[in-house]
Amino acid sequence: EFSCLLDCDGNVWGCGSNMDKQLAPDLPLRTSEFCKLLGFQNVVSLAVGDRFTVVVDKDGMLMFKGTFDRKGARSKSLCQVQTFPNSVPMRSVHAGFSHAFCIDIGGKIWGIGSNALGELGLHTADWLTLPTQIPSVTNVETICCGDYHTIILTNDGNLLASGDNSKGQLGLPSKMNGSHFFTPTGASIGEPIHKI
Repeated sequence: EFSCLLDCDGNVWGCGSNMDKQLAPDLPLRTSEFCKLLGFQNVVSLAVGDRFTVVVDKDGMLMFKGTFDRKGARSKSLCQVQTFPNSVPMRSVHAGFSHAFCIDIGGKIWGIGSNALGELGLHTADWLTLPTQIPSVTNVETICCGDYHTIILTNDGNLLASGDNSKGQLGLPSKMNGSHFFTPTGASIGEPIHKI
């Protein structure tokens, strides 16, 4: 219900719904004009979910504003930018409906938000409030997040998929693991993948 864009100077601009203050605490609940979002400077990667904005700055710092939970039951709405200190610099962010991933400079991935249908690729939690490294997934090139699923492309052209597969969106047979995959599982078209 809102849009964000990144300008050439590393500033983030947004418009639309501001229900969870994912744009700015001083803006009205809705705005039809792009406004510069304070607290996000020198940004190199930007992603938005249903009610949150997540960015990585030029120093690899991960920052977040808004809420991962539409109902507000699991995470409070953050009006101010929340910084997640991490000893590993991040290079990019990717977002689904209520989950997000960041890729660190070493090609490992970190997830945050909802894992209710396995979208974070973890068996151990249904909700993460801090970025958590996803074990055994390395050498990651990029990630595409759907509402409740995730597709991962590695540097060598392999695909991994996790989350909701109720409509076959992971490219995996549902009979393999029901309709949800809680660990990143290899998917293939029989040849290396260039982009997702």
